[in-house]
Amino acid sequence: MSIHLTAERLAAACFLALLAIIGLFAGLVGNLGVDEPFDKLVHAGFFASATAGLFFLFGRRAAAAALAAFAAGVLGEMAQGFIGSHTVSTADVLANAIGILLVVGLALPTTGVRRRRRELIRAFRADPTHPVWQSRR
Repeated sequence: MSIHLTAERLAAACFLALLAIIGLFAGLVGNLGVDEPFDKLVHAGFFASATAGLFFLFGRRAAAAALAAFAAGVLGEMAQGFIGSHTVSTADVLANAIGILLVVGLALPTTGVRRRRRELIRAFRADPTHPVWQSRR
């Protein structure tokens, strides 16, 4: 499988690099100063943004983006367990998952439309003289 560098993927990679820097500072090194329960909104928003970036980076594959974002969230929470000033929180993981699912819910309808379009193009290229195509003109 080859990866084609498009403007969309390049922009997503730059966006994700920025998010990674912010996430490392806020999640592991520093502290945003947002108290419970409002920090869950920060978690959900951050992971919604990360999932959206991964969605475009992975060629609009919602499942791959969701799995990668969730894995990053779980690993980030585990890493916080090794830092004295932070604690591991299952509520944070749940907030991350809510942000991820929000983006997946918005992205899934677009992936189905794109898949159907690809299938139609592939079928047309295989047999452009098929009667189905003649009736569509």
